[in-house]
Amino acid sequence: MYIDKVDPLHIKEEDIYLEDIAHALSLLCRGNGHIKYFYSVAQHSLNCAKEAQNRGYSKDVVLSCLFHDASETYMSDLITPIKKQMKEYQVIEDKLLETIFQAFHIQLKNEEKNIWKEMDHLLLEAELKELLENSGYEAVIIKDFNNAEENILNEDADLILLDINLPQINGTMLLNSIRKKSNIPIIMVTSKTSEVDEVLSISYGADDYITKPYNPTILLLRIQNIFKRMDISKDDMKYNGVTINSGKGTLTKGEKVLELTKNEMIIFTYLFSKKGTIVSRNDLMTDLWNNNEYINDNALTVNISRLRAKLEEFGLNNVIETRKGQGYKLI
Repeated sequence: MYIDKVDPLHIKEEDIYLEDIAHALSLLCRGNGHIKYFYSVAQHSLNCAKEAQNRGYSKDVVLSCLFHDASETYMSDLITPIKKQMKEYQVIEDKLLETIFQAFHIQLKNEEKNIWKEMDHLLLEAELKELLENSGYEAVIIKDFNNAEENILNEDADLILLDINLPQINGTMLLNSIRKKSNIPIIMVTSKTSEVDEVLSISYGADDYITKPYNPTILLLRIQNIFKRMDISKDDMKYNGVTINSGKGTLTKGEKVLELTKNEMIIFTYLFSKKGTIVSRNDLMTDLWNNNEYINDNALTVNISRLRAKLEEFGLNNVIETRKGQGYKLI
């Protein structure tokens, strides 16, 4: 049935066959194949259509959900960050999808035109949850964003995957709010590719940043790396009679507890891991911001000063030495 001379740039309604679409999408794997179990684009499309049907949407909306990835039958798909750099590609893909909709007599009202995108996003959430559960994690999707910060913190999670685009609230603002109350690791998962978004996320305290559509294997590796650091932090680390709990962001001595900010704890634990040796400012800033491109020299100075003041108030006097032109040393 497949017509091998179909030109995606000049495709016509009569060139489009249901059999071709079903065949092609059933062989394409979601996540570029980087998943534990094979999950086809066809199955994703069926699930998207079922979700729209269960929600009582019109026949045309259900069909738009069913065929929303059908353009991949005739042209290779690209991840969103690359598409955004290729305006002509996006125009061709949109035109191709429009032709496919016309071929199957899908007529959407103005208020219906973006519903398939919403359904696709919902399925992405479910697929992410399944990916995490198949990898041995327990995953919870937050759906109520009226009290987003409270709802998230009430879950007492070990790690948060946080999108910038959220209903009723901006993800970076939510990140900033959460970080004031908790040191829980946070990975920003977003379709935004602006450097400003990444800079804001890192500066507000995100532990990592990944752009959708992401490679599932890379996401899982980043999660694993964070948990490895947390596992190390769970070991009882002792310093001058003080117990260090980097997971909770606290130093404890007897009944006295000192709470450090995330940045202060990163600095202290890094100095502790290099105890007795000089650590350069560049090394600290790299560990603190996780990327030299976004460091702020003044911010490091401020954090060091605050950390020293807190340590002295806690009874750890003059434990951080400054070596001019070299860096710092925990003694």
